[in-house]
Order: sequence, then C-alpha cells, then structure tokens
Amino acid sequence: MTIHIIGDSTAANKLDTKRPEHGWGEFLKDFLTDDVKVLNHAKNGESSKSFKDRQLFLNASKHFNKGDYLIIQFGHNDSKIIDPEKYTLPYKTYQEYINYYVFQAHLHGVTPIIFSSISRRFFISEKKMQKNTINEYPKAALSLAKNLKVKHIDIYKKTVDLYNYLGDSLSKRMFMHLNKNEFENYPNGLVDNTHLKANGAKIIASIVALSLYKSKQTKEIKHIFLKEKFLRKIDIKRMLK
Repeated sequence: MTIHIIGDSTAANKLDTKRPEHGWGEFLKDFLTDDVKVLNHAKNGESSKSFKDRQLFLNASKHFNKGDYLIIQFGHNDSKIIDPEKYTLPYKTYQEYINYYVFQAHLHGVTPIIFSSISRRFFISEKKMQKNTINEYPKAALSLAKNLKVKHIDIYKKTVDLYNYLGDSLSKRMFMHLNKNEFENYPNGLVDNTHLKANGAKIIASIVALSLYKSKQTKEIKHIFLKEKFLRKIDIKRMLK
C-alpha cells in the first residue's frame, strides 16, 4: 500500500537549496511500518487550482494503485488574490478543485482523506494564537469532506492547539526563524511563520500519523502505524528546548 500526498510547501520534499526548510511529508514514513510506502507529490507554491492546472495531479495519479490512500492538503496558496493562477474562493472554486481530486481518487480505487491545512504561526500574546490564520480554507475543506462523506482530519485545529500549548517563544523553533549567516542558503537570515525546519516537520508528521491512527474514520489502517514512535507533547517540548 502507498500513501500519496498532494499539497503545498508545508508538506513538500525540499531541494538542497531550500534547506533547512522541510515539509512534514518528508517524515511521515518514520511513523509507518516497512511495508507501507509514501509518495510525496506536494510542491512548493501550489494551490488546489495550480496543482491541477499545471498537470501535477495528472502526473501524481499515474502512480496510483487500487487500495492506496491519498492525503489532500491545500489552502496556504489559495488565498493569494493577486495571483490568478493560484487564487480560489474557499466555498466555491477551492471546494470544486478538492472535489475533483476526491472524484479522481475514487476512479482509481484510491481512498481520499481531506486535510485542513496546518496553521501558520501568528501569536497575539505568548500563549494565544491569532484566529483564522488561513482565512476560511480549513473550514471549507472540512465542510466539503462532511458533505461528500469523505474521510477527513482537522490538522489545522491540531496544529493551533499545539502552538498554543508551546507558546510563542518555543513554537518559533519549529519554523524558519534563522539568524544572519547561520545557514548558507539564507545569509541574511529569515523570519518565516509558515515553513518548517526539520524538527518542526517531524513534529507535524507525528501529529498527522497519530491523528490517522486515532481516527475512527481510518481504523482500517490503524495497523500500519508505529505508535511507539509518536511524539508526546512533553517529548515535543524537550525537542525544542
């Protein structure tokens, strides 16, 4: 069995020129048994619209086999109103593109799982995150999944809860907050509250795996997860200190 991922930079594999940036899809295999493969088709900068229009989904679907699973996670780039190649309306075109991926997955005998996007990291105080960090897209994703009776996971809420638990100062260490001359690829440093470093990507991958393991919607694949590898909240705090 193969778990396929389609989505944006928060999940995608990275080029060496982007390091230390990582996507959570790079670490999902760490929490799965040896007989399960992960094919990460997610790409930096893509929206639900551009992923289809640029033939990226067509190319991904060539690797689908009956019995596989497809994780669908878009939203971060769909809100770019100044970019007509990517912009979608949450309860209109965004849902239409996600529905297309669900329909195509079913045609291939693949089980789709709609994810809300992982949250951006925007704090208004040390222990309180800003609301709606990705506008209405997470709600639109879950609304569509429920209407279609498709499996779904609210990763947006789970990541918001995690960041609130960690607080502003500690959660920052998951993200691309880089000092000047700390990394060759970013000599001027960086402050980025969307993209993850390796530890952040592994933490999100653990949340994804644990969520799929615990969900009644995906109980048929519960056996593919290495539950002893899941990161507890206390483990995450220790990783980041």
